[in-house]
Amino acid sequence: MTTVVVLFFVSVFFPIQVFADTAPCGATALSASGYFFDSYENIQYSDAGYLIHNFHNLPQYSDGRSFKIRWSYIDDECNSLTSANSFVSVALPAGVVSWSIRFTSGTHFDVWDDQNEVMMASFDIPAVPLYTRISFEGTIDNGGSVFTSQTLHIEKDATPPTFQNSIEKPTPCNAGSASGYYFDFSESAEYVDGLLRVHLRLKTPYNDGRVFRTAVLVGDESCVTSVPSYSSLSPDSSFTPYIRYYSFRMTSSTHFVLWDDENDIALSCTGCAGDISDSTYVSFYGTIDGDASVIQTTPFSPTEFQKCCSSVLFLPGIKGSRLYVESGGAENKLWEPDLLEGNADVRGMFLDSNGKSTGNVYVKEGSILDSAGGKDYYKSFISDMDELKSARAITDWQPVAYDWRLSLDDILANGAEVDGKIFYDTATATPYITQTLRELASQSQTGKVTIVAHSNGGLVTKALLQQLGDTGAQKLVDRVIFVGVPQSGAPQSIGALLYGYKEDISFFPVSVVDKKTAREFAENSPMGYHLLPSQKYFDDTKDINHPVVIFDGEKAFEKERIAYGLVVGNSTELGDFLLARDGGREKPLSNQIGKANVLNSALVDYAKSLHDNLDVWVPPENITLYQIAGWGVGTVAGIEFYDAPQVSAFTALNPRAYRPLFVEDGDGVVPVPSALMMSTSTENVKRYWVNLEDYNSDHKDNPSDHGNILEVPELRQFIKNIFNTTNTLTSYVQTEQPSTLKQAKKLRFFLHSPLTLELFDSSGNHVGYNEDGSFDQEIPDVEYGELGDVQYITAQQGPQYQVVLNGLDVGTFSLDIQEVEENNLMKQTTLANLPTTGNTKVTLSIGDGIETASLLEVDEDGDEVVDITLQPLVGETVIYEEPIVPAETSTQAPVQAGGGGPIWNASVGMVAGTSTIAVFVNLTSTQAHATDTPVENIQVISKKSVQEVARVQEKNSVQKTQTIIQTVTPFRPVSQQRGFSDFILQVYNGFRSSFKFLDFLF
Repeated sequence: MTTVVVLFFVSVFFPIQVFADTAPCGATALSASGYFFDSYENIQYSDAGYLIHNFHNLPQYSDGRSFKIRWSYIDDECNSLTSANSFVSVALPAGVVSWSIRFTSGTHFDVWDDQNEVMMASFDIPAVPLYTRISFEGTIDNGGSVFTSQTLHIEKDATPPTFQNSIEKPTPCNAGSASGYYFDFSESAEYVDGLLRVHLRLKTPYNDGRVFRTAVLVGDESCVTSVPSYSSLSPDSSFTPYIRYYSFRMTSSTHFVLWDDENDIALSCTGCAGDISDSTYVSFYGTIDGDASVIQTTPFSPTEFQKCCSSVLFLPGIKGSRLYVESGGAENKLWEPDLLEGNADVRGMFLDSNGKSTGNVYVKEGSILDSAGGKDYYKSFISDMDELKSARAITDWQPVAYDWRLSLDDILANGAEVDGKIFYDTATATPYITQTLRELASQSQTGKVTIVAHSNGGLVTKALLQQLGDTGAQKLVDRVIFVGVPQSGAPQSIGALLYGYKEDISFFPVSVVDKKTAREFAENSPMGYHLLPSQKYFDDTKDINHPVVIFDGEKAFEKERIAYGLVVGNSTELGDFLLARDGGREKPLSNQIGKANVLNSALVDYAKSLHDNLDVWVPPENITLYQIAGWGVGTVAGIEFYDAPQVSAFTALNPRAYRPLFVEDGDGVVPVPSALMMSTSTENVKRYWVNLEDYNSDHKDNPSDHGNILEVPELRQFIKNIFNTTNTLTSYVQTEQPSTLKQAKKLRFFLHSPLTLELFDSSGNHVGYNEDGSFDQEIPDVEYGELGDVQYITAQQGPQYQVVLNGLDVGTFSLDIQEVEENNLMKQTTLANLPTTGNTKVTLSIGDGIETASLLEVDEDGDEVVDITLQPLVGETVIYEEPIVPAETSTQAPVQAGGGGPIWNASVGMVAGTSTIAVFVNLTSTQAHATDTPVENIQVISKKSVQEVARVQEKNSVQKTQTIIQTVTPFRPVSQQRGFSDFILQVYNGFRSSFKFLDFLF
């Protein structure tokens, strides 16, 4: 019956095991030996949450004899503490084998007879923290039988305070430290409501309320602090007995308190609170027993710097990072190239046909193009970011240099850092860009990074975030800012790959990098290929007046039109054209810059595959993308291939001409539809325009375009506003496309020739090359460029200009003049087949349109006597045809064009008064025709025989014609169909030009 009663009480009072602490340190199960103590324990926690620990003795010795127990502690770091007591005696009644230790508080427990439910003894213990673990030992007969219990929390689920979000140590300060037996060092600092808290702890078991000395040290901007002597410190600081965790807290910028973190109350002692002076940094200092144990915390600012901004990672564009190689034990900078060895430097960067590096080219940390060739690119942006870091508005920023020659795959997979050199042709488990992003995020105020990317850096960013995946990207990145990023490509890259367009570098007095070398470099460089217009570009633009590639005319590009159509309308057709599949051209020699190259098929395929992936990427919802496009600068929209005027047998056999097409809807390289490619249908995608037209008009001495767009102060301020989450607009930055009504009409001049193309304004300011090889850019809003063997100048329509051409070689030239309004070609004229030598000088004055153009005057041999004049006519191609000079001088009646029938059965109008014969070809007609313009006051000039040496000194008789004004169809140049007799004239002119060339050589 007794046994039944025992079981009843056990089953009622201890129905189930409600808690079992699987302690990570200390004993995890009871151990017993000998004859008296059983290997049994049961663990419970009372309703109040305190430990109840049940034990059994072996029944054969349950005769009322006494045994001894004691307890010991393990702290929260699993350190064994000195036992707080000696053994105490306990005696169970005879026949009782079940007994327990029951805690009623954190400082008291009782010993119970469980069978009779009788308390037998009570004991007080030290006021240790409730998260301290306790274990019990029992012994009898001097160790004849012993047991050791599990090590358990006194209070259920008791844990010490935890503070894990420690802020980063300020750069100029030394990290804190602790020594000796009393002060532990486990520091965690944070800002709460903008005020500093530094959480600390003591060592155990010495946290018993003993007195120590304290001070708060203050530091200046250099974090200099002065440690006081022991005797000068406050001697009456103390902690609540047995708490281990405390903190030093600022309650204002000049007042502090010491805090009991375990009970969440302020500590009460004379030295536990006080005032300090205004300071940049503060540090808690404590010492005990004559510096036997000392602590000094890391200095932090007493108040939090505005936690506004993430750290910043900046990715520059192509050619925006400096490239190096070791040569002969010395470092050689390949980019930017050396003034005198530029071609050799670029050849040192050549890649193989797979787009892989052939040498150990590397970059260096932070080495991006601040300035080059007297022009700033990222200099001001770098300065702004450094200032934000110094002001602690951002924790850090990093401009990431990378090997821009390579594919995006190589750039992101590689980047091995060796002795400060970063090799993007070397694979690594920690690619440099990804590693830098993670490091910046770990130190950021927000725990994340804002990526700012310019140009090609945006494509790198897209590929990086796509590689990280949405989840991984959102953990590291909060914002992405794209500035002039060719998301779907830029048509200028077509000209760069085919002709080396804008890839050469000329700098007085030498050509640093010539077009030949630049084009060879580009052919195997992935950089140019992933800038080719993608299918998304074709889908978004659909501008019939500005196609990416158009084959106009009727003869010269017949094979291309058959293969690709009149207009290249998609990325597949573009790829076929670039590779000359089924289309009319062979790969040129490297020095034949005037002929379109045939590109690398593997890299064309690479670019298409790349954009098939990148162009469908959208930022995940927790990353905001800001797209910023430059607007208002002439930007290549495509290339027009057309029939050259057929003025000789040679041009008739090879009548292939080309010129770039422009829009103002871009930054000079990237058209707006590409820079703003991503839809704003979701809240986290934004679009902004930078009005470069207005900016450049207001800053004529320092205009901006794609390359140096980050030198625009208002744009940089807007980016800083994005950092601060205000997104406040600044001057020139707007959320809608700027009005085209402000755009002035423009004149464009295209020169096909061996001459220089130069422009002067009425004040004598100059744009173009000088005789010494230097280049002037003295007229604001005037752009000079070259595409293959075509030179062009774009200027605002209205001012009075003088166009000047200076001969470089023997040959012929053609000059196209266009009027453009709001990106549309309104009028044009062509002056063709004019002879030139190395001494030729050509001039033409023009004001507000083609109608105001003067005669084109040609001094063929440089003797300051005008030999030829032609009148530009709107809608006409005016072809100069050198007359057949009779053996003897004669006087003849003037020929009236249109009055006496056609000459040689062709529509030719001969204009006397100069040594000029001109054919006027209507640009909107499919047939050459005779001009209806009456010729007035014609003065007949006799021609001297070819044997005469003396020159006619005066050749300046005025040619009077009435201007024919006709509307020009955009991109529909003249198609010439001529009769046999006209072809004979072409043959004559061609042979005569050849003889003149031979005569010039010898």
